[in-house]
Amino acid sequence: MAAALTLASPARAEENALELWLAPVVRTAIDSRTTVEFDSAQRLRDGNADSTFFVRGWLFRKLGSGVTAGV
Repeated sequence: MAAALTLASPARAEENALELWLAPVVRTAIDSRTTVEFDSAQRLRDGNADSTFFVRGWLFRKLGSGVTAGV
C-alpha cells in the first residue's frame, strides 16, 4: 500500500469552476470515556467535474489525562 501512496497521479484543474464543500459532523458519547463520531464531506462541483460524497466513522477512547486513542 505504501507504494501506491507514492505514485503520482495527474490532476485536472478548472480555473473558473465553482466548488462548494460541506462537512457536517455528528458526535455522541457512549460512556464517560468513549465517543463515536461520523463525519461526511460533500464536494459539489460546477462544470464537467463530478461531485463527490463520503462518510467516515470514528471511535475514540480516553486512555488517560490528555491521551485519547481513535480508530
